[in-house]
Order: sequence, then C-alpha cells, then structure tokens
Amino acid sequence: MTKLILVRHGQTEWNITGRFQGQSDTILSEVGRKQARLLAENFETYYSNKVDAIYSSDLKRAFETAETIGKKFSVDVKPDPRLREIHFGKWEGEEFEAVRKSDPEMLSNLFERPDLLKVDGGESFAEVQNRAMESINEIVAANPNKIVVVAAHGAILRTIIGAMMEVPLRCVWKFRQDNTAVNLVRHDGKDFMIALVNSTAHLQHSQFGDDSL
Repeated sequence: MTKLILVRHGQTEWNITGRFQGQSDTILSEVGRKQARLLAENFETYYSNKVDAIYSSDLKRAFETAETIGKKFSVDVKPDPRLREIHFGKWEGEEFEAVRKSDPEMLSNLFERPDLLKVDGGESFAEVQNRAMESINEIVAANPNKIVVVAAHGAILRTIIGAMMEVPLRCVWKFRQDNTAVNLVRHDGKDFMIALVNSTAHLQHSQFGDDSL
C-alpha cells in the first residue's frame, strides 16, 4: 500500500489580494511560512510519523512548503513542473474583480463550467489533469509501499482528487483546498482510495487558517 499525502502551498500575498497566480512564481507570505512551519511541526501528530519521499511543483510557493516538511524529516524535495498550477493565460497577475468586469462570461465558466474553460494563452482543466495524473502515476509506480508527500496548488489538486474519485471536471470546485490543506490517499496497486480531504488540523490552535480558493 502506497500512501500519498497531497499538500497545498501556504498563503501568498496574491491569495490575500485576490489575484490569479497560475504559473506566476509568487512566494509565500509571512503567514504562509508560519502555516508551513505549523504543518511540519504537527505532521507526525495528524498525518504521518514517517516520510519516504517528497515531490513538488517547481514554483516557489509550493516548493518552499515542501522544503519545510522535508527539513522536518531530512528528505530532499524532487521538483516536477507537471505539478505546477493551471496556467491562466491572459488572466495571470490580474485581480479577480478586474476580470469580473472585463471578462464576466469567461469568469463565470471558471466556477460554473470549469470543464469548458480555456483562457487565451492558458490551459484547460483537462490538460492540467492529464499532466498531473501522469506525474502522480509515475510517483506511485516509483514508490511502492512508501509514504510520499506531493506539494502543489489549489486548482491542480482539485483535478487530481477528481480524477482519483472519477468525478467530472465540471465538479472540481466542490473540493475545498485551503492553504496548507492536507489530503490523504492510499493506492493498493490498482485503485486510489481517498482517506481525508482538506484537513487543516495542524492550524487549529493558531490564527493562520485561510478561506481563499
């Protein structure tokens, strides 16, 4: 049995100001770094007392979150660009409210029909899910009976969980993914089994919880 621990990155300034990050290489805010430290410090209590391998998106916000866990367990982080967030094309760096005014129909598709969304210069959710699951399947194959952390981003993690549960892409927003949220998945050599979704138990005694998408 392989155990996957899927983790979203900590908070960034763009999470706070409501900008589309996508593949823009933003860094963790001070709160995000504290969230990552709390995750690492409480990892054994809530999620696992052992980590054999860590993989991460190569974008700074996810990679730093992964490295914080890695230092706790003395495990090096392996970057994988296939675990990057969805590319939002012309929306990258734009504020949500500005896009709501300039591109209301397309923005509506983001939340109501993400399976139909493809912003100019960006990716579709299907393309993101395909590259994500290619990476996940390789990670599982390379780590039989191991405990593996995968650090990534909100939208791509939703597509991964959706693929594992065989849920249509139009439903990806039904899975919350808060900053430093943890999802536990087991793979028995054939199927994925979801054990936990969107846990922020490691933040429960702090003021660093987050409700951003």
